[in-house]
Amino acid sequence: MLRSWLLLVVAIFTLSAAEQDKEANYHRTLLGDAPLLFDQTGNRPPAKYLAYLSHQKYLLLYFGGSNCAPCKKLTPELIAWYNANGGGKNFEIILVGQDFFTDDIKAYMKDTSMPWLAFEKGKKFEKADPHFEQIKEKYGSKYVPTLVLLDENDEVVARSDVGDKYVGHKPVLKKYLDLTKGK
Repeated sequence: MLRSWLLLVVAIFTLSAAEQDKEANYHRTLLGDAPLLFDQTGNRPPAKYLAYLSHQKYLLLYFGGSNCAPCKKLTPELIAWYNANGGGKNFEIILVGQDFFTDDIKAYMKDTSMPWLAFEKGKKFEKADPHFEQIKEKYGSKYVPTLVLLDENDEVVARSDVGDKYVGHKPVLKKYLDLTKGK
């Protein structure tokens, strides 16, 4: 009898732990175990920030760069939208920089006061980080700037390009607002 109770307690604990772990594992495909993220000063985020990211239902990937005139136009608008719609609390944007060097990405982030993080591309004159390349291959576009809205399972919900047509960033931002209206 005691053994049956013990097995029942272990089974309940295992199911409960699995359910909690499931909740904490949003964006596992995108973030991996130790994502190479940095802020505009080049600092890595604290572990609690990575936990925060893993609990966001939606993430926006922003493919952009300092050498892109449309990106320079979009970035201030995107920062204003981010601040007006609870960025940093209700969702997050991560820059997937299209500059050749990480230092250029950091400078672009600092010059524009981007409040979000960026994926590490790699060091000067070295091959790009494999994780960065996987993100670019899976979610990237031939168009820059591109926004890609991901759900908690890293599935694409909306993007700035549909097939071979560039539709711009507004439908992506609207889709996020439609999905989260009243929440």
